[in-house]
Amino acid sequence: MVLSNCVNAAQNMLSIFLAATISLSAAASAGYINRIYFIYGAMIIAMNGAGSIRLNRLNGDHQRAAFDAMLKRMVRFSVLGAVACFVIFFLGAHAITRLVEPNGDVDAVPTYLRWMAISYIAVTLASPYYMALIAKKQGHDIFRALLVSLSLGGAFSAVSVLYFKLDLAYVGAGCAVAQLIYLALMIRAYKRLVACAPVTAHHAPGIQPTFQNSFSADAFNLFMAMSVSTLVDFLILYVLVEDVQFVALMSFYFSTTAMLQGVSLGFATAASVFIAQAINESRRTYSVTVTGYLLYSLPLALFCAAVCYVYLYHALQPTSPPSGVIFLISLITLISCITLFAQRAVLRAKGDTTFIKKLTFVLSALIKLPLVFYIAYAQPASAERTSLLFSVFLLCSVIGLVAIGLRISKSFKSDESLPAGPPVGSASCEGSLK
Repeated sequence: MVLSNCVNAAQNMLSIFLAATISLSAAASAGYINRIYFIYGAMIIAMNGAGSIRLNRLNGDHQRAAFDAMLKRMVRFSVLGAVACFVIFFLGAHAITRLVEPNGDVDAVPTYLRWMAISYIAVTLASPYYMALIAKKQGHDIFRALLVSLSLGGAFSAVSVLYFKLDLAYVGAGCAVAQLIYLALMIRAYKRLVACAPVTAHHAPGIQPTFQNSFSADAFNLFMAMSVSTLVDFLILYVLVEDVQFVALMSFYFSTTAMLQGVSLGFATAASVFIAQAINESRRTYSVTVTGYLLYSLPLALFCAAVCYVYLYHALQPTSPPSGVIFLISLITLISCITLFAQRAVLRAKGDTTFIKKLTFVLSALIKLPLVFYIAYAQPASAERTSLLFSVFLLCSVIGLVAIGLRISKSFKSDESLPAGPPVGSASCEGSLK
């Protein structure tokens, strides 16, 4: 899962890099468009997040029917999401272009948007099978699909832009090619798994998992959390869109941190399967399992922060970035890797989506957005303003880390959803990351 997330995030980094070879404005436009798509992605992640909470715990022989029913429900949601993506982003490409490029400085933005719409339609349709393969502990199939598809798509984009000197549209075309191949490979991998080895873990017969919320409540909570977070990022870029250097720097920031957070999220995704199974065991088993996996996030976060600093130092040095910004981004990466690991592996595995929604709203809407708006209108574009804005991002990361740490610590002592001891005849759910 770590390698899968890295390969996937590398595609975003390659897109920004190729756009930057065309012009700084093209890189800013590509980064801005990516944030618009992340708002749509919030809905898909919400539906899949709610489904994955259940798929990870519906993995026994007697739960096969429930697993299949949940997967079919997720597929139906993904089809609706794909239709919405086509209507909004493919048919509405020119309207969105006027938001992204009001002056028309970059050619082929509408065509780039349409290719990216095709890419996201494919990602949407593949996402239920991605979650199902994770629940079945088939991360190697996901990695192979990503490696093959993104290698082919990335090669297409790189040759088009670097060798033939084509425009931004061909960066989007490469993404579309990659994700269409990925969709075909994911469906093929899941069908082969069901035909050969449909069940990889067992629970004791008769024991059915319980969930804190309904599927719709979990989906709504995760949707609101992702929507608020991505909308705030979108508004920040919209307010500061005329500061081309800042928007381009944010594009590198988003793509780089996504790449490195993918390392943490890869482990978190794998860990969430075992933590979800440990919820059915004793409180002590749950606490030991959670603590053990959280310890993995510390050296991973340090590694990601170090790589982030070295990469951005060499990538941004020719553009003379504001003093201290690279260090601030590295600190944000360090903290966010730990925070995202804890949120994905522990809170979402438990179904604690209400807390995730509330925390995201407080951090993004009540702290980050007002502070950024105040700074944006109080100071003109400058290196000092850029450094101050990233300091606000760092403050929000620290507050989020503390809040999640307190929430997990509290669950060790007073979580009523955990059984006091292992149920009679229950099977062991302990495992290790692979």
